[in-house]
Amino acid sequence: MLRRAAAAAARGLAAGRPCLSRRRLSTAADEADREAGIALWRKHRAAFKSPRRKASAILEAVKQEEMERFRRIEVPDFRAGDAIEVTMLWELGQEKTTKVRGMVLGRVNKGLNSSVLLYCVAMATPYLRRIPLYAPDITAIRIVQRAFLHKGKKRVRRAKLTYLVKKGYTIRAP
Repeated sequence: MLRRAAAAAARGLAAGRPCLSRRRLSTAADEADREAGIALWRKHRAAFKSPRRKASAILEAVKQEEMERFRRIEVPDFRAGDAIEVTMLWELGQEKTTKVRGMVLGRVNKGLNSSVLLYCVAMATPYLRRIPLYAPDITAIRIVQRAFLHKGKKRVRRAKLTYLVKKGYTIRAP
């Protein structure tokens, strides 16, 4: 009891009176003030444009502009389970090209940072290769076979097929 009285005295209240600061009785005037405050807040929110939203819209426009500038080749519509062939330059300054064939295990769509994860087999050794789709050294992308995993009979129902690598699934070379 003494603690409660000391705390009330510290707040400037009399020891015997209940604290009304926690539960305030509202009147009609208080309700009208509250409604006016909410209306003012809503008006302010309607007029206020978030700088973050403006900045993200500008950034999105810049990204679209960059995508159009770097889109030199046409990227075909392929999915996980398809076999594709990517023709790329051996080195960026040379004319010599190399072809990478493999089955698509997944695709990451992030604008200019879009990439594809290929499961390739070279000299009976399987390996994974991540290829960025808008890299300057890629000259062409061609679909070898759709639904390569099921020999073209039915589509794959997963977006990522990385579980096949963990299981040790062997895939013939496309």
